[in-house]
Amino acid sequence: HGEEASFKAAKMAFDSIIGPCDEPCLSAILRVCSLTTPTHWKEAVLLTHSSDVVWGARGPGMIPTRALSYAVIACAKSDQWKEALNLIDLYGIDLKYRRAAANLESRQRGLVSITAINSVIRACSRDLRPDVAVQILNDMQTKYNISPNETTYRLAIIACNHAEHRERRQRRNTSDASNPLEFQWWECSLSLLRRMREDEIRPSVQAYSSAVSSLEAAGQWQRAIGVLQSMREDGEIPNLYCLNAAIAACEKGGAWVEALELYESIRSQRKSTIRTNFITVNSLLIALEKAGQVELAESIYQEAMRDKIISPWVRRYDNDGTLRRMMDLHKFSAPMAKIAVRGYLESLLTRKKKVIRGDTIFIVGKGKGSE
Repeated sequence: HGEEASFKAAKMAFDSIIGPCDEPCLSAILRVCSLTTPTHWKEAVLLTHSSDVVWGARGPGMIPTRALSYAVIACAKSDQWKEALNLIDLYGIDLKYRRAAANLESRQRGLVSITAINSVIRACSRDLRPDVAVQILNDMQTKYNISPNETTYRLAIIACNHAEHRERRQRRNTSDASNPLEFQWWECSLSLLRRMREDEIRPSVQAYSSAVSSLEAAGQWQRAIGVLQSMREDGEIPNLYCLNAAIAACEKGGAWVEALELYESIRSQRKSTIRTNFITVNSLLIALEKAGQVELAESIYQEAMRDKIISPWVRRYDNDGTLRRMMDLHKFSAPMAKIAVRGYLESLLTRKKKVIRGDTIFIVGKGKGSE
């Protein structure tokens, strides 16, 4: 039943056990709780508390590591990270930490798995609690007697990235400038990257990309380019997400020359599977617009049109049922929209035949990607 993830059938089989259950039975039912969608996290917590005497388990806590890990994962998958941490505090904290923290004798507790710890950090990231995610990472060795792995660091960096973007949106909505003396989450993401190297853990491309994304949110373009250089030194090839974030960081920092160099470096890699996309061109056009590089921006736009990266023209039915050709600008940034409209109007002026059939329709508005 545990393999089939059928909660009702598994629970019925579990309830039919006469006497105390053993470790495989408890682990199986808690595994089912963690595999269902949504998870049965409440049942997992109840089963863990009510089954605290398991035949064959080691230590007075009597909750095996595997069973506790499944219960923690069930809670974390449902974003109940507080419940998950409570379970770990009750059944998974090492005796040495309790003695050091409280200077009291305490019962020996079974430790939780690295997968369970990582699931809690992931839940904290989704809940925009990077402070808790980083604290868990910092406490892993002393509190849980577990060494963090690449996934642990990567999830913590992702949490910092989400927090940096959230604060950026809040500053934009309130028009408040960031205080350079205050702690910034992009600093934490860089610190975690350095710690990975110190621990001889090789960061994945996603870890690098998340760090660069946090730097993009803060406009730290020089550091973003520095991370790209570190990636190449480590033998990692930056993906398009990472390169786009670096270009956007240059745009926010007013470094249009560096943004253009990154753009050209992507286009020059003809044998690579990485190709510029709409986000790449959009960020670069914003940077060129801010720098007053109008002709260069128009040239990049026309180049993207030829490569079919940008296609503003769509066909839509009008209110009278007529199929019309329209220019859809709602996904465009303001600089890109200006170039598109200006280019169309100039094309009208250069036509040999000045006859224009019907109205020109522009679809405008603030789209999801607009700022």
